[in-house]
Order: sequence, then structure tokens, then C-alpha cells
Amino acid sequence: IGEGYTCKMPEGWRLLEEDSSQVTFVPENYPEESVDMVSVQLTEKDPAFDSYTQQDFEEAAEEEYAELDAFAFLGFEKGSFQTYNMYTLRYSLTKDDTPMEFQQYLIDAPEKTVSILFTEEIRDAFLENLKIQ
Repeated sequence: IGEGYTCKMPEGWRLLEEDSSQVTFVPENYPEESVDMVSVQLTEKDPAFDSYTQQDFEEAAEEEYAELDAFAFLGFEKGSFQTYNMYTLRYSLTKDDTPMEFQQYLIDAPEKTVSILFTEEIRDAFLENLKIQ
């Protein structure tokens, strides 16, 4: 699903929601027994992609997640995914009394910027099947 990437979700996962630029997958037992999730969003290619700093991302995350309890920005790294420049962001937050840790990958793909937000538990199973095009 999606233009610019392909992936195969782990067995037992389902599509939660989809619109023209974003899809979200969750396990079958979501949210009763698991808060795991993967969300992939495509946006227009960002010409300023390489100029962002940790402070830029911290401020944006604090604004976006301000209504959630116990939000913390845990980490920032520059790196690559396949052959594309990437930022890795890490967050922790509490929603409905449930603590969660997330990673977000922002990938500078050829035609788009790909944002992947996921809980720690699904990371390896999801990433081993993800291909950016």
C-alpha cells in the first residue's frame, strides 16, 4: 500500500485506517491487548531535509503531542535507510494510562519524504520487509 514504498506486514496484523497519504497497521488484538502500531505517511519531498536539527524535531514533537501525558523526546540520530538520508527520532508517552515508546523514521526518498512511526515491539519485523522506491 502506498506510492514510493512496499512492505509486508507481520502475520496477524490488519489495516486500521488509510487515506491518500497515510496508512496505519495494528495487530488483530489492538487496542485491548496491544498498543503496537505502524503508521506510514508520505509527504512532498522536502528540499530542506538535510538542514534539520534535533531542536527542530523536539519542538515539533512537543507541540504535536502536547495533549498526551508524560511525553518525552528520547533521541535523535542522522543516518541512512537503504541508500537514503534518514532521521531517527525516539519518543515515550502515556495515552489512556498506557506507557508507550515509539521510533519515527523520516526518510528522504527520491520523490517523497517517507515518515514511519512505530512502537518498539514491531520494529524489526516491519523493517525487514520495507522497501523504499
